[in-house]
Amino acid sequence: MTPKIVACERSGKLICDPAAYRRDRAHGEFPLSRPDPKGARFLTLRDVRPPAWRGKDYAAELMTYGQAHRLAPGLAGATRVAVNPLRMVWVLTRYYRPPITVQNTWGGPCCNAPATVTVRSESQTDDALTGQAIDSCTNCRGIPMPIRYRSVGVTLMAPLPGYRPPVSKAEVVVLLRNSGLAGADNAGAPTVRLHTVGLSRPYPAWVITFRHTTPISYGPGQVPARPDCISMLIYDLNTRAWTDDFQSCPDRDVERRGGV
Repeated sequence: MTPKIVACERSGKLICDPAAYRRDRAHGEFPLSRPDPKGARFLTLRDVRPPAWRGKDYAAELMTYGQAHRLAPGLAGATRVAVNPLRMVWVLTRYYRPPITVQNTWGGPCCNAPATVTVRSESQTDDALTGQAIDSCTNCRGIPMPIRYRSVGVTLMAPLPGYRPPVSKAEVVVLLRNSGLAGADNAGAPTVRLHTVGLSRPYPAWVITFRHTTPISYGPGQVPARPDCISMLIYDLNTRAWTDDFQSCPDRDVERRGGV
């Protein structure tokens, strides 16, 4: 450590000894500092999800490390010297509802640290090519809690940071009105929001929601006529196709799905 290198590090520069960095990188000390190879096959969510999370309440997204940093700076905090911003990673967040209390193993005996910690969530990032763990944190910002419609198998999550839809909000409403779907003729102005849909094969989509709609019967039997349901239609922005059309009603055992 020369005085020049010490001064450089204090200034906040990422690389203060380029020769040492090149040597260490050549020896494999920064395996994630290079971008993913062209045509790389990435691990699936099933490959990286912790076994203990199966059947639990969690959210997951496949994104670049740069996107992960914009989403959760406290979680994806490595510099580009250690992790290339274009490298694909899985970001996973497990939610505890209700929260759990565990022994505090982080604070140590000093500083009047509490004996227990209340855990509301755990987040981690894993390299999507190798599965190598990169970051983890407890009770920090990660993937926002998803909205789940379990009976129809629909999970809605926040869109990827910086994603720009190829179809505008106004355009998708026009497409809906001309689609002929069961919910296309709902009265009133809908709410149109950008989401990532699904967990195992997530895709960006416009989710169109009509509130205070009357239940639709998709089979035999009577349904109440109270306008207390929400009707949702989902437009996949990757395939430019409608993927779901369903109702969710209070005090019902299942959501009612239309025909897309």
